[in-house]
Amino acid sequence: MTRPKTEAQLQALVIELAVWEGLAVFHCHNSLRSTGPGYPDLTIAGPGGMLFAELKSATGVLSPDQRAWRDRLRAAGQPWRLWRPADWTDRTIQVQLAMLADGEYATVAYRVADGITILPAAA
Repeated sequence: MTRPKTEAQLQALVIELAVWEGLAVFHCHNSLRSTGPGYPDLTIAGPGGMLFAELKSATGVLSPDQRAWRDRLRAAGQPWRLWRPADWTDRTIQVQLAMLADGEYATVAYRVADGITILPAAA
């Protein structure tokens, strides 16, 4: 299994898996140059809903603008996630993306509990 160490490595893996799962992914390349500084790195949508994900390294911290977007999205009832490399390693991200793809938490929980691989093994 690939173990990301940097935010860029994590982002590449998350986008690859989201596309593999058939999800729609939007990546904000540089929110500082847009009208919404701090906008989350990824917006991901599928049959199970959508989520906003901010990606950080193990030690990365949210900027004030990123915290403001988090708070606004949560206040609006939108799922906002802070994902770090450890969330890939412990499969948190894979489970959440699978939930978006199938739209059924019970199916995802069953897959994980039975040790069934959601993602093909990395070469």
